[in-house]
Amino acid sequence: MRNIFIIWKREFLGYWKSPIAYIFIAVFLLFSYLLFFLYKEGDMDFFLRNQAEMRLLFRLMPFMFIALIPPLTMRLWSEERKMGTMEILMTLPMRESEIMLGKFLAAWSFVLVPVVLTLPLTLFVGSIGRLDTGPVAGGYVGTMLLAGAYVAIGVFVSGVSRNQIISFILTVVIYFVFVLIGLDFVLSWLYEGGFKTVHLVCAFLGFIPHFESISKGVLDTKDLVYFASVILVFLVLNRFTIEIHKYS
Repeated sequence: MRNIFIIWKREFLGYWKSPIAYIFIAVFLLFSYLLFFLYKEGDMDFFLRNQAEMRLLFRLMPFMFIALIPPLTMRLWSEERKMGTMEILMTLPMRESEIMLGKFLAAWSFVLVPVVLTLPLTLFVGSIGRLDTGPVAGGYVGTMLLAGAYVAIGVFVSGVSRNQIISFILTVVIYFVFVLIGLDFVLSWLYEGGFKTVHLVCAFLGFIPHFESISKGVLDTKDLVYFASVILVFLVLNRFTIEIHKYS
């Protein structure tokens, strides 16, 4: 655990030395707060709907993460190779898995910083109406798990590519696929088109159905295991890429 903490501290503090960190937090909060109040369902915005709920905030998360998380993860391994520090890391008295977990946890915890900073918005909504705490708690739990899955994918892709731009593009593409196959209109089209097996596979693999289920305040074991499995699979894949790089 000590080695993981050392890597976590190195990476987490490293974010704050870059303008990307402050841009990420500022853009995340700007879009979260503005879209929450300005987005309209039909002809009604938040104030006209006259409902104290946080559903819209959590609905935005999968789409904002597509654009905002790749810049944070694309550098985790690619920059080590670019700066020539990859070999130094591999010779430290640490396991490769400890280095990988330290990087993953640093990126994940940093992503959760602006998520926590949306709590004042939740408190404001709760102060003007009766807020159902179940879906709100579920929404934050779902957002944490979703962020972990996004970060795990980003860490893996960064370990595969030496170029940060390529890493960014590949990460966005993978995110987009995982989100797209779980959207209602895609699932409806597959089901109505007779592709019921593909429909079931997409409903299982897509982020949105599992995320929305948790966001309703229903902590189903199936959804929790899904996100844990996605994180684990991509971390294991990242572990293999590190091994390949080490022995090559």
